[in-house]
Amino acid sequence: MRFVASALRAFRQRRPLRGGSLLVTLVGDAVAPHGGDIALGSLIALAAPFGLADRLVRTSVSRLTHDGWFHTRRIGRLSYYRLTPDGTARFAEAAQRIYHPPPSLPRRAWTMVLMPGGLTARDAVARDLQWLGFGRMTPEVFVHPTCDPAHVTAHLQPHGAADEAIVMQASMQSRADEQRLVQASWNLADLSERYERMIGTFAPINHHLERGGDLSPADSFIVRTLLVHEYRRIVLRDPRLPTALLPDDWAGGRAYALCQSLYARVFGASESHLQQIVAGTAERWRALDTSVTARFGGVLAPPLLERGLFARGSTRASAEEAVRTPPSDTTARPARRRAGQGASHRRARPVAPAAPRTR
Repeated sequence: MRFVASALRAFRQRRPLRGGSLLVTLVGDAVAPHGGDIALGSLIALAAPFGLADRLVRTSVSRLTHDGWFHTRRIGRLSYYRLTPDGTARFAEAAQRIYHPPPSLPRRAWTMVLMPGGLTARDAVARDLQWLGFGRMTPEVFVHPTCDPAHVTAHLQPHGAADEAIVMQASMQSRADEQRLVQASWNLADLSERYERMIGTFAPINHHLERGGDLSPADSFIVRTLLVHEYRRIVLRDPRLPTALLPDDWAGGRAYALCQSLYARVFGASESHLQQIVAGTAERWRALDTSVTARFGGVLAPPLLERGLFARGSTRASAEEAVRTPPSDTTARPARRRAGQGASHRRARPVAPAAPRTR
């Protein structure tokens, strides 16, 4: 189908090609719900249509392992990869923003973080806050309308900044004050443009399927992975403001609705492709964890039940389930490189990772 080919071509022509970032999307979205283990050969086969050559996949997984995202183990001649506890926790946090709708009701108490001039790891703290969706009102002041202060403190601890930064809550006097704060802290116009480009890429594919068209299992897997990956690149920079603080006909809302529709339409066929690729190399591979039904507002539940793709009665928590319980200090510690940042994969610096950049 030409619209799938166009989306794939646009991704493959991106320079530099961020192989590690796509692999984190692929493993977190498609592999983790099956138990998390995948053979390197299967990962190479799944990544090949996206322009990730054998050598790039091997280099990327090696760096992701070094950076604390992946754990590797060997069984005979095969190498298997899975997300580490840190990687699982980070993808779980991202999953809350990828698969769940934005808040619909405004919250009057804003969380604010004030950074003193001599703050340790100042730049790393700033990147971490922006990854959480905080807006930067001034170089020293970060704001967010819904993020819980305790969650912020947990992210400051790995930087040694929990005792230096000032975390507080403040109430705005009026809706006009909130609107001015939004305008001063975020570039919503840029986010809207990014969402519109994503909609322009994937809406024709969704329309094709709505009209009764079909896609092969391989194309369905490509669409599913690119859809989540492209949406993730934008939404992890989106503060997910309450709807009352957003412009009318906000493009982010339409992008989420598109993801709901298209993800549900391609998921079943994409699973068929996934099963075909891993057949013969699967180790501890199992049927889908039931928590997958929560993705995009539960749109997957009916078709998955009909196809019997669930691991019925599964008790193992997936990445989405893990985020429901506040993580311990160990799991809350960020991996050395963000999920949005399979990025350049330079060796990790002593400071905390840069926030995911939208490319």
